[in-house]
Amino acid sequence: MPTLIHFRQEYLLFFYKPGEGLCLRIKKNHFWQEHIVLLRETDGIFNIFSDDEKIHAIVLNQQNELVYLQYNNNNWTKHKLCTLKPEICPTRLLLCESKGHINLFYSARYNDELLLIHCLLGNHAQPRIIDRLSCDAFVSFRTRIYYTNAQEQLVYQDFSDGKPEHFFSVANQAKMPYLFFYCGKSYLTYVENEKNIIFEGHKITESSDAKNPLLLTSDNRLTLLWQSHSFLYYTNSDDGGASWSKPLRYLHTASEIEIFEVISNRHRFYYYAAPIAGEIHFFANPSPFKESDFSEDSPTPSPPDFEKLRIHLELLQRDIKQLRAQIQGLQNTREALKTDE
Repeated sequence: MPTLIHFRQEYLLFFYKPGEGLCLRIKKNHFWQEHIVLLRETDGIFNIFSDDEKIHAIVLNQQNELVYLQYNNNNWTKHKLCTLKPEICPTRLLLCESKGHINLFYSARYNDELLLIHCLLGNHAQPRIIDRLSCDAFVSFRTRIYYTNAQEQLVYQDFSDGKPEHFFSVANQAKMPYLFFYCGKSYLTYVENEKNIIFEGHKITESSDAKNPLLLTSDNRLTLLWQSHSFLYYTNSDDGGASWSKPLRYLHTASEIEIFEVISNRHRFYYYAAPIAGEIHFFANPSPFKESDFSEDSPTPSPPDFEKLRIHLELLQRDIKQLRAQIQGLQNTREALKTDE
């Protein structure tokens, strides 16, 4: 998918262009420059990761080679990571960091199976199969990799020590996980039974052929978007996901609408977007690089409804008063029994 990075005061857009390969456009002084080709003879399977010093890219070329690229001080270096066997067909690549090491996860078809493979870049680390998949939709969050295994279970594995060893179950019949960090908390959404939109373990709505749920935020409001057939739908929450508005149809998903990956301050986010008149238009959030939304130190949102809080407090005070009366009644009964004795 196209990837947009904010790196050293520049915007870098990575994308695949048929007939040319992996391309890059840089935005300087409010203008997009002409694109350059970073690697030819590719079919669009790539992934990008950035830290404070470098941009890292992994690309699958048409010779079934994984090529590793680094960007530093306006220069690109590249070398072949490995050559895969012809019968191994990667479908998706993902780079992420753990304790200073770059991790590579990728899905690959082999003997009618879809495999999830992990490798630490550098030190001649060997790729290792960590599970079998039912689909190639997986996502990383900090030191966890979330995916749907061959038994249709949404699970995660921890790779903080560099070697994911076993999985932890999250939900059954669940696909397309998406994790979003906002105001000191992570939120998990996914699709259950190919129709139920789930947020933090609770069903938000039902939508036939639902796919690609994404979470966004703006002005202390969470927005959940997803695709259903040829339309994009959304629902909003002003109380951190405790309640949601009625789902509404947002727009018809024309062919030019794609999911863009956005990387800022080592965080990954995903947006429905489309290139229009030389610019990238992100739907449902006009500022994908808004620091107040992406920072882990963002303040907690203010309470959305003080009237509800006031009523809840009054009910608690009433319950406390009733409990005190019951306790006093029990004490009176106890004293009366003592007197009878």
